Amino acid sequence: MKDSPPAALVDLLAGLGLARGGELRGVAGRARRLAGGLPQFDSVWIDALVQARLLTPWQAVELNAGRGAALKAGPFVIFDRLATLGYATLFRAREIEGERFVRLAIASADTDLNDAERRLALLMRRTVELPADRLVPLVQHGRDDARLWAASEFFAGRTARQWMMGHGRMPPPSTLEVARQMADGLLACERAGIVHADIGADQLWFDAAGLVRLPEPGLRGVLRPTESGRARDLPAESYDYLAPERLLPDALCDVRGDIYACGALWWHLLTGRPPFAGATAETKLRTVQSGKLPDIRQLAPETPAALAEMVMRCLARDPAERPDSFAVVASALGEPVAKEQKRLARRLRSIPRRSRWFGRAAGAWPRSPRTSTWLAAATGVLLAVTIIAWPAISPRLEQLAADETEPQRVAAARPAVQKSATPRPTTRRSTARQRPAAPSPSDRPNALPTPDHRRSDTAPVAAEETSDGMFGGEGPAAQQDEEAQDFNANRVATPSVPADWQESASVVAVSADTPIDLSLLKSGQTLRGDAERRPAIEVPPEGLELLQSDVTLENIDFFARLPLRSETALLTLRGLKTSLRGCSFQTVGDWSADTLPVAIRYDRRSEAGQEDGDFSTGELDIRDTTFRHVAMAAACRLVGGMVVRFDNVLCVEAGPGIQFDRFPEAEELAALVLSRVTLRGARSLVQVGCDELPTAPGHLEIEAVDCAFVLPAAAALIVFHGEERPGPLLRGLRWSGQGSVLSPRSRLSIWRTPEGRMLAAADEAVPIQGVVRGEVGFAGPLEEVPAGARIVRWQAPLSSPRPPGIDDGKLHLPDVEERSYLK
Repeated sequence: MKDSPPAALVDLLAGLGLARGGELRGVAGRARRLAGGLPQFDSVWIDALVQARLLTPWQAVELNAGRGAALKAGPFVIFDRLATLGYATLFRAREIEGERFVRLAIASADTDLNDAERRLALLMRRTVELPADRLVPLVQHGRDDARLWAASEFFAGRTARQWMMGHGRMPPPSTLEVARQMADGLLACERAGIVHADIGADQLWFDAAGLVRLPEPGLRGVLRPTESGRARDLPAESYDYLAPERLLPDALCDVRGDIYACGALWWHLLTGRPPFAGATAETKLRTVQSGKLPDIRQLAPETPAALAEMVMRCLARDPAERPDSFAVVASALGEPVAKEQKRLARRLRSIPRRSRWFGRAAGAWPRSPRTSTWLAAATGVLLAVTIIAWPAISPRLEQLAADETEPQRVAAARPAVQKSATPRPTTRRSTARQRPAAPSPSDRPNALPTPDHRRSDTAPVAAEETSDGMFGGEGPAAQQDEEAQDFNANRVATPSVPADWQESASVVAVSADTPIDLSLLKSGQTLRGDAERRPAIEVPPEGLELLQSDVTLENIDFFARLPLRSETALLTLRGLKTSLRGCSFQTVGDWSADTLPVAIRYDRRSEAGQEDGDFSTGELDIRDTTFRHVAMAAACRLVGGMVVRFDNVLCVEAGPGIQFDRFPEAEELAALVLSRVTLRGARSLVQVGCDELPTAPGHLEIEAVDCAFVLPAAAALIVFHGEERPGPLLRGLRWSGQGSVLSPRSRLSIWRTPEGRMLAAADEAVPIQGVVRGEVGFAGPLEEVPAGARIVRWQAPLSSPRPPGIDDGKLHLPDVEERSYLK
């Protein structure tokens, strides 16, 4: 077997600037494993390069199809396809001889290249007058044989359509600010003699600072000057913003067509739907020509008068009835307001996002359907086996003895429990999916901290600081006593298999006496517990695991009585998105600080050391949930990006509230959105691993609104743990929000080394806003959870008369008396 890459592949990749010979030889071992004893074809080396992140999946597809040379366009090499615009295809590309990324548009095959090239040259001369704050003008163009291309600067952001798909309509004040910024940018286009011609939800972008961006102004008018005769080859949504007169024979794009498109887009933002309905191009065309729109205030009555009037004027079917220039539109709407821009940025960041924002701007690499196929097949086999074997199974599942001789099922024996005054041992079978033994930290890249790491969380921190304000001073480690509480084992619902879970119902209702098996949940389902007779799941030593994505758990109580295996959490999540509503997590009995488990571990890897290939932004949405006496509430592994939202969440006697195994890279999104969160006795809010610093650090976005962080004096809001000094990472921290209070003697940020040393950063070096220090008074002692965690007094200047922290009326934590119905 040869271990050297094919010479033709080496030359091709070197010419594209994607991988040199040394980089190819560096993946020789990976290629050898992928080949599995077969000849190492080009495709094997290409797959190895994708796994090593030297090629993107898009590049691999083109190379394997023999279209590798087509990845080169002028001085650029294509990395990913971003969007298909109808008149062109948009790619993310990089300079072959440099590091600059661009948005590369390649004209469609039916374009008249000679005519388009002349118009494109004229457009390029006019774009030098355009500002770059609202617009993303073309900066370079060229022609390669039968391809015409144009490049503009690459930027990070998110389209209006992507935002609305996750959150619905935009609030009218924000829409007004968007309209003002758009009018300001399009007025600059008008003065430069450029018609944008491609205004819509897919070409309106938002960035992290609340700025509106309109990319590629004028490109559609160059590549597709008229729409008549071939308009029906566009997708149906393209007609949402196309002025009716544009479909007339030889009708060219003009300013009033752009004004119509703006009115249609603002209507879409205000109402959450386009002005004219229609699922096909023909239906949409008929509706645009003959449909009648109601006043926008009938659908969005809170719309500002100036914006409502301008939307209706812009959508007039007769071009003569529309404003004749963007100067009129801008004058009616007013100038952009810096304060409103900041408010827009906060609103965009505060709402959980369904797709990546600051990194790859146009979607993520697709997920493989193999997991869903495997789960469907496994569920069918399980159902068939259950039906065949049912006559031999005792109807009383809670008294079924564990079958240790069955090789395909591994059951965890539960301790004996008492069902009556006379003790009678009963062995119970756990239906939780058994996980393989966890590898050692040295075998797991970016491994989360072990219990030994958690032991030093409570070490006091000296008040000294270095001259640069970055993590100076240290103190000895200290131990903190942990309290335990008893839980009645006789009153716990036994996890088992519900009879109706094989149905395709979107909601599976369970109660205290309903057997539960999380492995039977399907993607998109909700497991909803009865609010009056809540089900409780005792976690076995191997922990519980939820493989499916887009699953919601409601009103479920999770608890652990027996010690869990190392690196095991009460609940491990493998799916891309999971939501929890009204749940609780706790340990009961005698636990030491070293053995406390993590409540929720978000880890999308299928096996230790292997990633599942999904680089989409993950989501963990937790509402009205209580955590007590656990090592931490949620430990998250960053794989492509992560958004965590805590809404009305209580953490009592816990370690960190949220842990990220590492700091995000520049192209990754890591965001934490907190609302009405109370930490009482917790050792930090966020813990971030820093064993290795990212090559190009990104940003950790945190927004905290009306939260209460009551931490010990030696604790901190943000704790960095690892070998590398995290000073550079503080510059990537973005904290926003208002109305939150922090205990007076707690720190803002601490660096905890593996040896247990604790170094504190000066407060002025930590960019945290909207958090004030002050004493708070609780309604009851620590044991009275959750009612006792309600804040009744606070000494801090907050903007709202409402106390910060949780709404205890929506929280639940079971105790012995409350579980009496589970006999």
